[in-house]
Amino acid sequence: MISRSVAVMPPEMTRSYQSILRNASELGLDEGQFASCYESRRFKSEIAEDIRDAARFGARGTPNFFLNGRQIVGAQPFQVFAQFIEQELAKEVN
Repeated sequence: MISRSVAVMPPEMTRSYQSILRNASELGLDEGQFASCYESRRFKSEIAEDIRDAARFGARGTPNFFLNGRQIVGAQPFQVFAQFIEQELAKEVN
């Protein structure tokens, strides 16, 4: 399935497509099912909408979190989230 799938991809996408399939396989996903879903572009519009939403809110990478409209960028330790939550809770009391 992978060799057929790669053959239908434009040459400029082949390397990245092969990497995506390899990653899917390493994660234990069914390669044929994954390739079929990927090639179908079934979720293309949903992904495009998510990308537009991220841009609108200023998220330029992952992970990104929003807590009451406040952005937390990057992988952060628990304490950063706890501090944000405590600050938001303090606003509720005041």
